[in-house]
Amino acid sequence: VDYAHARAWVVDPNAATVYALDPSTLAPLFSVGGLPGAWDVAVDRATGDAWVTVRGQGEVVRLAAADGRVLERCGGLDDPIEVRLDPGQ
Repeated sequence: VDYAHARAWVVDPNAATVYALDPSTLAPLFSVGGLPGAWDVAVDRATGDAWVTVRGQGEVVRLAAADGRVLERCGGLDDPIEVRLDPGQ
């Protein structure tokens, strides 16, 4: 949950979709489909962007906090299960 940017990120591996929800009401704000094997999500505290492991494609994908568009893909991974971000200082 990212209260600073008013997003709760949820991954549904069966639907190959990541959802951004309003943390107060749990109403969907938007969804990002086409991520087969999406498994884990971590949120960048500074930007609110979500980093998602996509096991089916062997990559980690960064999604924009504002609208869910794909900002980056890091591929060539064997089977990424989880992602964690360093909160820095």
